[in-house]
Amino acid sequence: MGCWRFSAVNIVLLSFCLPILSFTHIKPRLCKWCDYSSPICEDSVCYTNCSLSSFCYLSEEICVAIWRKDNQSMSVKTLCHQPQQPLDNILLSNYSSNECVMAPHPSEDGVLFVCGCLGDHECNDKLIFDKGSNGFPKLKSKDVIPVVVISLVPPILVAIIAAMAFYLYRTKQPSKQPKDWAPKRTHYKNSTNWL
Repeated sequence: MGCWRFSAVNIVLLSFCLPILSFTHIKPRLCKWCDYSSPICEDSVCYTNCSLSSFCYLSEEICVAIWRKDNQSMSVKTLCHQPQQPLDNILLSNYSSNECVMAPHPSEDGVLFVCGCLGDHECNDKLIFDKGSNGFPKLKSKDVIPVVVISLVPPILVAIIAAMAFYLYRTKQPSKQPKDWAPKRTHYKNSTNWL
């Protein structure tokens, strides 16, 4: 009976230890976790200004940020969340990125952007807006005009200078004839003499 108790105790201990050992290979995800924070924005990137962090409880959870703007204020909510579950009546669509790329969602209260990410360390702290399909930020129309002007001015100037140089060379250079050439004939002999 003593051996049976020893075996039963071992089985009970192993049943508690095996689930713990099976989760040791899972790397916990660290996310920003604030119910409300005022973001700091510059150009098309905002930082949550959240000082709290938390490890996600489940391995399936991702880091999420919800950015809201109404008439008076701007706020960000950050948390861990399972992407298959709706969050504030929103189902996350793109959450496989290492960066938190904000996507617009319809809202009755004002402007609403949501992002999800799988980065290693607080990927929901840096919120990226207006990222193009190639991974680079989209150019705004105010940025395009100076780029076009700066790009086209040098070739246009080179073409104008080349055309002016050619014109001046052809019109201002005196026509030079070698001295041994005969003068130009202005009158032709009458062709009736041949007859």
